Amino acid sequence: MKKFFYFIFGGYIVLYVLIYFGYSIYIHSLHPTFSGLSVSAILMPVGLLILLLLVLWKYTDIRHHREGRFACLIVTTLCFVLLIYCFTVIGRNENKANFSSERWLAKSDERVYMVDDLLSRTKLIGLSKEEVITLLGKPDDTEYFTDDNNIVYYLGNERGFISIDSEWLVIWFDVDETVFKYEIQTD
Repeated sequence: MKKFFYFIFGGYIVLYVLIYFGYSIYIHSLHPTFSGLSVSAILMPVGLLILLLLVLWKYTDIRHHREGRFACLIVTTLCFVLLIYCFTVIGRNENKANFSSERWLAKSDERVYMVDDLLSRTKLIGLSKEEVITLLGKPDDTEYFTDDNNIVYYLGNERGFISIDSEWLVIWFDVDETVFKYEIQTD
């Protein structure tokens, strides 16, 4: 029975590391911020790890051996380092995700983090062209998506696992130079 618990625990540690490796790729690719879903997803493997450690501690003689206690301590520490790393990166994403005109103008390659906050907090439709330029600054000079009745802002590298394209915020104006449509597009 003891070997079975060790086998299950060892297998879970490998799975745990793979899960957090996947989380790391996901966090770096899609720039999620703190939410109930992201926090739950990150904490769930830790909860199962603690449960497995308690079962291992109770039903095996690992607690009676110095090497066993030390191994549990090392494994638990390394697993919590992965947890802290994920929360740190999500915290960094959260910090970068808050829109401000100053940061929008100063860090054009980080606009991809801010654009969702901008679009959720600011009602662009109905704003005049002057108001948009006051809020977002001078549009970027580009040949991508340029038309007579729109302006384009570079957001940064495309969100995703393999980001070979760039994302752009394209804002269209009607004849009164009022925003009637906007989209995030990739080149």
